[in-house]
Amino acid sequence: MDENNIPQQNPEQPIEQPSTPQQNIPPQQPYNPTTIPPMAPPPPVPGSRSNKGTVSLVLGIISLVASFIPYISYICWVLAIVGIVMGVQGRNEIPIGQEG
Repeated sequence: MDENNIPQQNPEQPIEQPSTPQQNIPPQQPYNPTTIPPMAPPPPVPGSRSNKGTVSLVLGIISLVASFIPYISYICWVLAIVGIVMGVQGRNEIPIGQEG
């Protein structure tokens, strides 16, 4: 061993090659025409979406930005409350298990 704690290799000894592990590949299942793949959810019906969530988001952003303007900051409270009410209403209109 030298100063760096690296073992010296014996020149008479052959270099060992690392062995590659065998990969376990599962056998392929035969094609079964009776198996039906899962169906995609139906597309949303036009006009069935509510824009209350978007309105709520916009009102919240406007009220947050405008709250830093001195004389308009009083209006921001009204916008924020209206945004919260619209968000809750929009959330309650969505049936359970659906996105919207």
